[in-house]
Amino acid sequence: MKNAEFNEFKTISKRYAKALLELCEADNVNKEFILHDLENVKEALNNSYELVNLMKTPGVSKADKQNVISKIFDGKIHKITLNFLLYLTPVFGIIGHIFPIYFYTFITILNLFIFNIYLFI
Repeated sequence: MKNAEFNEFKTISKRYAKALLELCEADNVNKEFILHDLENVKEALNNSYELVNLMKTPGVSKADKQNVISKIFDGKIHKITLNFLLYLTPVFGIIGHIFPIYFYTFITILNLFIFNIYLFI
C-alpha cells in the first residue's frame, strides 16, 4: 500500500472511530466492550481465510455478506459493533485486498481514542 493510500485510510479510520465512540456515548455503552468485540472480529478474520475472501469478493452481494456477518457474530458481540460491521459491509468490497490492513488500522486508532492517546493520529 502506498503512503498516500495509507494516510487516506487512516483519515477515514479516524472518522469511523469517532462515530463509533459517539454511538457508544449516546447509548451509554462501555467503549472497551466495543474494542474487545472488534478484537474478536479481528481474530475471526485472522483465523478464517474464507471469511476474508468472501468479504473481499465483489461478486458476492452486500446482502449476502451482511447475512454471513450476522450469522457469525449475532449474539456474540454488542449490537453497536454488529451494526457497525453491517454498515461497513460495502467498504469490504471496495478496499478488497487491503481490508485486513484497514481493519487493523481502525482498531489501533479506536484504541488510541479510547485511551486518549493522540500522539500519532
